[in-house]
Amino acid sequence: MNRLEHKSAVALESPRRFPHDSWAEVYDRAYEAIHGWRFKRLGEDALGLIRSAAPEGARILDLGVGTGRLAIPLAREGYRVTAVERSPQMLKVLRRKARGASVTINIRLANIEAFRTRRRHDFSVCVFSVLNYLTTEEQLLGFAECCAAATAVGGRLLLSFAPNLALFVEPLARAGEQTAQVSPEMSISRRPEIWPLIGPLFQYVECIPVVNQGIEKRYRDTFQTRQWAPDEVMDALGQFRLEADYSEMFRYSGECYLLFVRNP
Repeated sequence: MNRLEHKSAVALESPRRFPHDSWAEVYDRAYEAIHGWRFKRLGEDALGLIRSAAPEGARILDLGVGTGRLAIPLAREGYRVTAVERSPQMLKVLRRKARGASVTINIRLANIEAFRTRRRHDFSVCVFSVLNYLTTEEQLLGFAECCAAATAVGGRLLLSFAPNLALFVEPLARAGEQTAQVSPEMSISRRPEIWPLIGPLFQYVECIPVVNQGIEKRYRDTFQTRQWAPDEVMDALGQFRLEADYSEMFRYSGECYLLFVRNP
C-alpha cells in the first residue's frame, strides 16, 4: 500500500515569491527520484559542454544556480565559480552542499537580470529553463546586459530556454501525479501543470506531497513563466555572436541550447 495512504498529519507549505523556494529542501531528491535518468543525463550533458569550452581553472558564472547542480561539480574540478540565485532557500541548500563537498563558491543572492559585477568571467552559463522565468522584454534585456558585463571578451555563454511551453501542457496533464519512494520512510510525489495565459505567458502550478515517517507535508509552487523564441533571445544578446547550436543534442529536454561568444 502506498505510504501516502498512511499519513497521521498534514502540514501545508505556502508558495513563496520565488520559483521552487518553498520546496528547496526536497528539490534535489524529488528530481533524482522521479526523473531518474533524464535528470542525470541533462546534468551530465551540460557539464560536458562546459568542460569542452571552458579552459581549466576558468572563472565560471552560474546564473540561476539553484542548489548547485552544475556549480558543485565544477568547483570540485578546480573551476572558480560565482553562483547567482534569487531564491534564499535554494542558496541555503547550496551552501550546505558546498560545505559537504569542501568546495569554495562565491555565492550571490540576486535576480539574474539585475546582477552586476566588475569581474569578468571566462564562461557564463544559464541553463535548465531559468531564462523562462523572465517574463518581460525589460527583464530579458537586463539579463543580456548582465551577461555582457560579466563575460570576458572572447568568453563563452551557454544558454538554454524552452521556445514552446505549449508543448508541455498536454504531456504534463496526461502524466498525472508521479510518486517515488526515496527511502523506506519517505516518499515524494510531483504533479506539475502549465496553463496558457495571454500570448507567450504561462502559469506554472504544482503541489509536492512529501510523506516522511507517516507525516505528510505539502509544498505549493506557483509562478508565471514565458516562452522565448530563439530570435528574441539572440536579438537581446547583441554583444554576443552565436558559435554553436546544441539543441539537437538536448532535444529530449524540449529546450534550445545555444553557445555564444562575447564580442569585443
